[in-house]
Amino acid sequence: MVAKGGRTLTPEQAQILLAAVRGARKEALVTIMLAYGLRRGEALGLRWDRLDWSAATVLVSHSVKRIKDHDPASARRTRLVISELKTRKSRRTLYLTPELIEILRRHRARQAEDRLAAGEAWQEHGLIFPSEVGTPLDPDNFSHRFSDLCQRAGLGHWHPHELRHSGASLMLAQGTELHVVSEVLGHTSIAITKDVYGHLLEGGRRSAAEAMSRALFGPQKVPVAPSVAPKGQLSGMPGHEERPSTSPLWVVGDLLVCGAPEGTQTPNLLIRSQMLYPLSYGRSVLRQHTHRLDTRRLRDSNPGGGVSPQPH
Repeated sequence: MVAKGGRTLTPEQAQILLAAVRGARKEALVTIMLAYGLRRGEALGLRWDRLDWSAATVLVSHSVKRIKDHDPASARRTRLVISELKTRKSRRTLYLTPELIEILRRHRARQAEDRLAAGEAWQEHGLIFPSEVGTPLDPDNFSHRFSDLCQRAGLGHWHPHELRHSGASLMLAQGTELHVVSEVLGHTSIAITKDVYGHLLEGGRRSAAEAMSRALFGPQKVPVAPSVAPKGQLSGMPGHEERPSTSPLWVVGDLLVCGAPEGTQTPNLLIRSQMLYPLSYGRSVLRQHTHRLDTRRLRDSNPGGGVSPQPH
């Protein structure tokens, strides 16, 4: 999949990625970023005191970024800072699923082990995803580690920001409404979301058009070409009676198979469409009728014989 802003992981690639990080130190970070399309700095700025375990929510309120250091006494040209998000739209609440809550609990237990191992070197900042000594995790270092992780998983090079595009695209693919996706992403306007991801909504617009067509014009009949299903073609079948039907007709060789009648429950739970009905229940109909055709052909070719073909 491709979003206007860059590449996105397919569902299959996303599953490969999550399998690769399962149980690893970065499992919670990668999973949260993919699930909610968080910006890299926002994910690294998540805080424990903004996580409500009982309500299963976490507030996105801070960001970690590297800025230029204008202090002449400093030997470094840049430094990491934790800053509050400035806009109302960017400060947002994420609703956590039970699976994500469990991942975060495991992550917190591992962080407690890191704190004990670091001893006096630990610097508490209240971050959910700090370094191994509690300091803010360098966004660029995380990007390098993430790329290495993806390559080891066989996905090639990927940047953390592409997790944001992937999360948005996957949400839309699951039928999440555009304005909800916009709120989860923290866009200042739904127009931004539509501009970046609007081309992924063609399926939704087509479904809306079909729904309006059904509302205005009623159910659409399935056309059957006369050359394919002339009137009376089924009249020779035992137990058949001519009656109006909106069921689809399928031709297999010289055999005409009728799809499921309206209101019939498909035996295969994975097949709900009338057009796919012959692939499940229709097999038994096809076998029975083929047996009858073979019997009739043998009888016509050998009037004096009593040979009957074996069912297929």
